[in-house]
Amino acid sequence: MLSVFYEKCLALIRSPLLHQSLVRSLPSINEAVLGSIKGSCMTIGPTHTYIQEGLEKGISEQKLKGIVYESLKRINPSVPYLFSLNQICHITGVSYPYLREIVRRNSTPYNFHRIPKKSGGHRFLTIPRTELKLVQTWIHKEILASQAPHFRCYSYHSQSSIFNCAREHCSSKWLIKMDIESFFDSISEVMVYKVFRKLGYKPLVAFELGRICTYQPTHLRISNTLKWRNFNTNSAEYPYKRKGVSFFGRLPQGAPTSPMLSNLVFQEIDEQLHSYATENGLVYTRYADDLTFSTIDNRFSRERAIKFVSYVKKVLRTENFNTNKTKLKIIPPGSRKIVLGLNVEAQEPLLSKGFKKRVEGHLRGIEKFGILQHVEHRRFDTIFGMLSHINGLIGYAKQIDNAYGFRLEAWFSSILTQNGIVNESFQE
Repeated sequence: MLSVFYEKCLALIRSPLLHQSLVRSLPSINEAVLGSIKGSCMTIGPTHTYIQEGLEKGISEQKLKGIVYESLKRINPSVPYLFSLNQICHITGVSYPYLREIVRRNSTPYNFHRIPKKSGGHRFLTIPRTELKLVQTWIHKEILASQAPHFRCYSYHSQSSIFNCAREHCSSKWLIKMDIESFFDSISEVMVYKVFRKLGYKPLVAFELGRICTYQPTHLRISNTLKWRNFNTNSAEYPYKRKGVSFFGRLPQGAPTSPMLSNLVFQEIDEQLHSYATENGLVYTRYADDLTFSTIDNRFSRERAIKFVSYVKKVLRTENFNTNKTKLKIIPPGSRKIVLGLNVEAQEPLLSKGFKKRVEGHLRGIEKFGILQHVEHRRFDTIFGMLSHINGLIGYAKQIDNAYGFRLEAWFSSILTQNGIVNESFQE
């Protein structure tokens, strides 16, 4: 499936005319010309100024007018016009050979980290190094951040909110909770390419942006090998050769571009799930990889829930996603209902008893045994790390239940003062 679509993608960027005009000719525009557009959302700037400066640098008027024309007729005016990889380099200050090697998959400038999970196992983070992170940050800020995800998505954007997501399910009778397994790892460079194409970028630029925002895995689980393997390496006529590229790229968990790209990749799936949920009298929300469905209809049954879950799994499998079987929950009337850590049994989300017990346990532990002993007992790496963690919990509590959060804040400040520490997080 991926291989077939990838062939179509590369066929679009195969044109020698397109390749020559975008890759060979346009990089000759030097930094002086592009300096005036650095940091600009439009990336071309005033037409007359752009053409005049280009002429002064020896670039033909026909070529300059062609670039201006393409920028003005672009499909999506909310994103900057980009005509080549070299332009991205000029805007961000990153060298062309450096970025070119990343797109060719000859370089993978990431640091890989394995973080233990409290529930067991590990979370794998793929963190871009400084220069690549700079480029990805620009892509996120100038291209992705302005895009609107599906309205049932509550994560990774300016209006994202755990509280608002959970509130959609308050007073529900039946609740279905599902989790997407290896969410970012399941998003391929082909899916990312499609996002940039929909935003109006030409095939070659969309391909390059897709490569910058993904990385090639070195090995895969046997069950996934066929889905991700790049079989066809006969690509001598393409702008980028496939030789040495064994697998399709995937979204790195740790890159600034990945969260919003996951939202945009998932837009059509969000719409499918929302429509199906509505047809069945259910409310749908998604927060990252957490899918939640609920209804106030007491007549809804476990049989209907099982049938509904089966359809959702089918939709996800079609798009290369799988669910985590251990996290599937069908919660009937009368049972405790928790969404994203918040109790949704009342008309407004409430902090769960488990959350309160956890944060109060930290404060009592420090109060009774002291800071150093609590750091060791709870296995924090540093005192600063523990204080930051507790501050985060208290800040979250204030967002949900302001009065309770302020009581925790006063309690924690008092404990720290007794230990000779001023908590700057609580200072105005």
